Amino acid sequence: MRTVPPAWTAIETARERQVALLIHVYAKRNGRVTLPDGWGSWTYSVGFQNTLDFADVADYAGEGSLKTRTYVPTAIEFDASQIFRQESTNLDPHDITLTVNPSIDPFANYVNRRWPLTFGIVIYKVHRNGNTVVTVDDGHGNQVPVVDVAFVGYLDADDTLDTNSAVLERTIDGGKLKLETKWDHITKVLDRMVPRPVYSIDCPKALFSTGDAAIACNASKTYVEIDGVIVSSNGVLVSAVEWGVQDDGWFAQGLLEYTATDPVSGLDFGFSLNVIASMQRISGGVTYGDLTLEMFPPLSPVGAFASAYGGCDRLRSTCITKHFANDAEPPPPGAFTPGSLRITLQLLNTSTNAKSAVITVTPTSVRIVYAGTDQSQIGNIVIGSTAWDPTWVGSSGSIIITSPAYALSSGAGTPATPGYAVTLTNNGAGSPKIQQQPNANNGYTLTVKISGEAAYDFTVFWVANAGQPVNLGNLENFGGTDIPIEHPSMETTQ
Repeated sequence: MRTVPPAWTAIETARERQVALLIHVYAKRNGRVTLPDGWGSWTYSVGFQNTLDFADVADYAGEGSLKTRTYVPTAIEFDASQIFRQESTNLDPHDITLTVNPSIDPFANYVNRRWPLTFGIVIYKVHRNGNTVVTVDDGHGNQVPVVDVAFVGYLDADDTLDTNSAVLERTIDGGKLKLETKWDHITKVLDRMVPRPVYSIDCPKALFSTGDAAIACNASKTYVEIDGVIVSSNGVLVSAVEWGVQDDGWFAQGLLEYTATDPVSGLDFGFSLNVIASMQRISGGVTYGDLTLEMFPPLSPVGAFASAYGGCDRLRSTCITKHFANDAEPPPPGAFTPGSLRITLQLLNTSTNAKSAVITVTPTSVRIVYAGTDQSQIGNIVIGSTAWDPTWVGSSGSIIITSPAYALSSGAGTPATPGYAVTLTNNGAGSPKIQQQPNANNGYTLTVKISGEAAYDFTVFWVANAGQPVNLGNLENFGGTDIPIEHPSMETTQ
């Protein structure tokens, strides 16, 4: 409970009917959705006639700093008994019902959409003086606003913080949107911060988590990363040719990360979704990798460049044989042969702007996937010193793929041997970037991504890794030893 400065008492008594609400709705940052810069914050006021600039009382939105926000007058109805239920400033556990114009954001376009995004809400109760907030001396010569935090919570009506906002209880009555909020009580915070109790001989750690070995996995994401272009999506199933190199179940309990453009706002959002199952599928002589996700992809992933990460069934044997410690280096090969491959091509603006393209280099081939359907936008391709006029095959109506791939002579592609590191030198325009280093898990496939109109000319080099030799099975589930001395649960070694 706060201590009220004496000067506030008279003002609160005299102006008890001259109050206003400032409502801040924001997209909560939970690691499952990567938000565009500056996106995800909406501010409205009730009781002011003009816009009002007001500084955060606390960093409720989790943005790392307090910000001054502009609140816009909006017709929002509320139950006064819920807002003013206490004249003390305790944030008692309660819910609030708001009635808003359904055409304003985020309610019009973002709330209740099927993606793993939760919307938080903060409601300030302020005393007003016309179109300004009343201030008083805090006893130290500083003028501070007369403000109470009336509510801190979220818009999900479900009982968990990490459920997507499609479960929001919302009804439209007479052209008005009624929505329910939930109080962000302490047990919800504990649910998010404290690991679940696990009583099993299996590893309880969150895959790819980092930190102290007693509680964190510390497996490298990049070691089990296989990048690909999603060529089809059917419900919770997404497919890419690149993922077909792995056996059934290899991606199960792993992750899929991709970025897609929101058709409503034109903004790019990134998503990190759990993979429930994976399997190989052969169609037309091509082996695809099909991943089953935890939920429907929030935005259409077809044509998206996506990273899939191998999963873990939490057995000690899987940890030792499949995963690799963060920041560790694979052993240099016994005898290495440095090499290079030069690639040039051009992306052109025609009827529309040039899209992105992904070039994959394996020990035996080069293949290109273009995130568009206009073949005239990509050309002048040279592999090594040989011009290539490939045959393009459409896929899912949104991308084209070189089929067959360009066959490389022996030794011309990335080595199918552990211990090499690949670098890129850009000799032309644009900004080609290595998205995936080759290793045994991804079939020693190098992935380079380019985007936008430019004449690209780059050379990839492979040399022996300078790191020290290490044991690839150095995780061993429980902090790096054969004896699970740091296992946080009641595990036995039997």
